[in-house]
Amino acid sequence: MFFFNVHFFRGICFYIFFVSSFSCYAVEGLVTDIRVSQRENNAVTRVVIDTTKKLPFNVFMLENPNRIVIDLPEVAWTLPPRPLPVSIGLLSKLRYGLNKPGNSRLVIDLSDQAVIKKTFANDHNKNNIYQVVVDFKP
Repeated sequence: MFFFNVHFFRGICFYIFFVSSFSCYAVEGLVTDIRVSQRENNAVTRVVIDTTKKLPFNVFMLENPNRIVIDLPEVAWTLPPRPLPVSIGLLSKLRYGLNKPGNSRLVIDLSDQAVIKKTFANDHNKNNIYQVVVDFKP
């Protein structure tokens, strides 16, 4: 009887550990592309994030080093098989990933100081793609 109780107890402990190790956060959408371009005679750098659904987002600046941060709900990153944009306008490079459970983050490293000119979300187009757009300038 003692042998059964020890194994039963270990099984219960394993089950509790296994179930509690899963995140209670679900992926809220997919990021399918990130594009960077220059606008207004190269005075403005634009970052466009394509998503599969309209997502809330928060954009803010950090210094030392200069960067722009875009926080999204937890998403899956399913980007095309090509290198991320680098050295376009004020953009030096991009980084992205899961910041913490429930929160994904895109970080735009800047080559110089910048200010955020405009942020907005576009509703879906004919291909059911939603967009988060961030414009910034020197």
